[in-house]
Amino acid sequence: MPFERRGSLVEHVSEVVSVIDAAGIITYVSPSLTRHLGWTSDEAVGRPIADFVCHERHPDFEDVFAIVSAAPGTHGPFGLNLLHRDGSTRLFQSVVTNRLDDPDVQGLVTVARDETDRMEAEEALRAAEARFRALVKFSSDIVVLTDIAGLVRYVSPSVERVLGIPADGDIQNVFDLIHPDDLPVAVEAFRRLRAEPGSSVGPVEVRLAALDGSWRNLEVLATSLSDDPDVGGIVFNSRDVSERRRAEALVSEQARVLEGIALGLSLDTTIHRVVDMIDRRIPDAMGSVAAFEPDGQLRHAWAPNLPPDLLTALNAGGPGGVLERSVREGAPAIFSDL
Repeated sequence: MPFERRGSLVEHVSEVVSVIDAAGIITYVSPSLTRHLGWTSDEAVGRPIADFVCHERHPDFEDVFAIVSAAPGTHGPFGLNLLHRDGSTRLFQSVVTNRLDDPDVQGLVTVARDETDRMEAEEALRAAEARFRALVKFSSDIVVLTDIAGLVRYVSPSVERVLGIPADGDIQNVFDLIHPDDLPVAVEAFRRLRAEPGSSVGPVEVRLAALDGSWRNLEVLATSLSDDPDVGGIVFNSRDVSERRRAEALVSEQARVLEGIALGLSLDTTIHRVVDMIDRRIPDAMGSVAAFEPDGQLRHAWAPNLPPDLLTALNAGGPGGVLERSVREGAPAIFSDL
């Protein structure tokens, strides 16, 4: 065929170029067919194009072929799954030009680009991104990505569980959340990370402001990936250690109380320490310790943080008062006239 004499023009192109007549028979195919599908040109020429189509994925192939054959002009691009000689399937993007009326061609000229590797790479990337999103979504650690100026570019959803701040909220600069007393340590660590791409700092413990106004203790490990083109910033992995710090402080205070008892501290001093410890461990609470005196009255003798007028009111109930009955019966005491 005349078109075959032009084969040298497409001999070295990466796309697969073919000519298919009105009956669906391949009359020409470029040598690149072998590189992509394993078949030689001689094996393909003279066979129906339908022999190379994965019909499971294209059940309407014959209908589409008929429509393209009946309409002059260029059609596509189409996604086309073709069978490799080894039995696998390759995905091509095809553009078809109807040249059936051209006496020098007499066929449908198809230019097909193998998109399999690109599509597989994109799918692998999507899967990796999905795994990453799942990992950070359910992780208890906060992951933050900033640029080298400290501006936040990404923060994981766990920030809402730890600090009460929505991940898509208005967090602009990571230093805005750090306790003023911890800023010097944080700034120095950040300076080192900026100066040394690839370096890591930590773990460093800092306090961050929660949405409710409290401070949370976070243990932070930071890595500078500013020279990584896929990251281009500094990654912070932060773990909330607030409960651990509170537990350690409680154990330390309990040990102080027990040590005082062992050293023979007075009962007044010991009870004051216990009540004070409870007050600091329970938000917005004020504790007291009362004892029954010889006259049978329940008197609050240890209440280091109660306002004096409140303490006086509690002690004014006398024997048989609301508070005394509450203690004896193990029921709540409710005061309406304090």
